[in-house]
Amino acid sequence: MKAYSKINFGLKVGKRDDDGLHPIISLMVKINFYDELTILPASKFELHSSAPPYGEDNLVYKVVHEFYHKIGKPPRGKVILKKNVWIGSGLGGGSADAATALKMLNKFEGYPLNNKELLELGRQLGSDVSFFLNSSGLAIVLDKGETVLPLNAKFPFPYILLVNPGIEISTRTMYQMLDEFRISTGTESCLTFSDKDIIFLKDAIEKGDWHLWDWRNEIEPILRMRYKVYDEIYEWLKSIGAEVISITGTGAAMYGLFKKPPQFSVCSWRVQLTMPVYTGV
Repeated sequence: MKAYSKINFGLKVGKRDDDGLHPIISLMVKINFYDELTILPASKFELHSSAPPYGEDNLVYKVVHEFYHKIGKPPRGKVILKKNVWIGSGLGGGSADAATALKMLNKFEGYPLNNKELLELGRQLGSDVSFFLNSSGLAIVLDKGETVLPLNAKFPFPYILLVNPGIEISTRTMYQMLDEFRISTGTESCLTFSDKDIIFLKDAIEKGDWHLWDWRNEIEPILRMRYKVYDEIYEWLKSIGAEVISITGTGAAMYGLFKKPPQFSVCSWRVQLTMPVYTGV
């Protein structure tokens, strides 16, 4: 089964709460760049991953144990994970794997959990898992990632060019850097949307008024200050006609959005041309 990754089309981050987590507002888009999971019958649990992290450090390992604990059975099945999505890239590969594993395990065991129970379990496993459990490929995601508002809309850019700068970035580290940046500059969080604002934006997007959505990523300026390679990637994407250029998640991948297939020759970075999974109503 394919575990589709995502890009963040805009990311706004609130102040860190007492639980150490940051609330967000983002528009997430599932893309056709994916890992692959297979579950085969086996009396004991085995996890075989084509790339790190391995064993207990892999989120799928935790998913299997949490799922079977929830249904009151010992873990079983041979899980094979083929990794294609870049690690530490902000594409949500680990969370996509977790959500896909939950769906597959639930089917494998005869659907012992309903959708509400799956979502509750997903929230415990990672902030982006709720989005990946959602059947839609396009959604506004709020709070700590647990609130997902599916969008009945067509993403206006059919071609997405991902660029891997060769940097692996920890989400926790980037949020710490954002907090430090705000303290040092006296910058306030711009997470000031009310529930009414969110409903207005959702309705506007579903009517095709995409220009009302702010696609900028608050993390991007900090990354570009620290890693000059992003300026080079930005200029390259601009030179080949990208209409929007941004960072996904907290990095490291940068992307360009295009209305037509981009034309380019060999470049200095790993690239992946992909498309949105959900093509509209």
